Amino acid sequence: MHPTHWLICAQVPANASFETHRGRPLGHAFQCQRILDAVPGLRLTADPSHWHVVHERFLDMNTRDERVLMNTVAGRVDHVHARIGNEERPQLAAPFDDDAAADWYVAFWRKCWAAGARTACVEYGPAPYQLTGDFRDLWLQNCAAKEHLEKSFAVWSWDTSASKAEWERECFGELP
Repeated sequence: MHPTHWLICAQVPANASFETHRGRPLGHAFQCQRILDAVPGLRLTADPSHWHVVHERFLDMNTRDERVLMNTVAGRVDHVHARIGNEERPQLAAPFDDDAAADWYVAFWRKCWAAGARTACVEYGPAPYQLTGDFRDLWLQNCAAKEHLEKSFAVWSWDTSASKAEWERECFGELP
């Protein structure tokens, strides 16, 4: 997206947020911070799993610069893509088996929530994100992530009306 689009969206009285996705202008944490400084009304859909791949490390919320960065970002988040990744890939097959990664993400999501984010979705998808297992296992993975988030964030509400079949049709089209 061209930077002038951000300026236009920041002035339009409509909800528009832009994902922090690698390979895009907001896909580098410190570039994102510069863009946020330049476009005060810009809102985000936060998915820091991409930043961890780009930076090949977890951002350290204990260092001053990175704490300021994460607080700035959290204050601009409208929506959270609740997916846990690491330095190697944006999505772990068993995300809650890595306590350090899960703790980092939950802490960041709490910052976003405290700063005003009000929606979230679990986002575990097929290849190339999911490197192992049958893609149909993604339903169980997304359900497990949702249950973990419900426990961590009891105040979040969820749309649970979609069946597994509806979810699979939406994600993958008609299955053979």
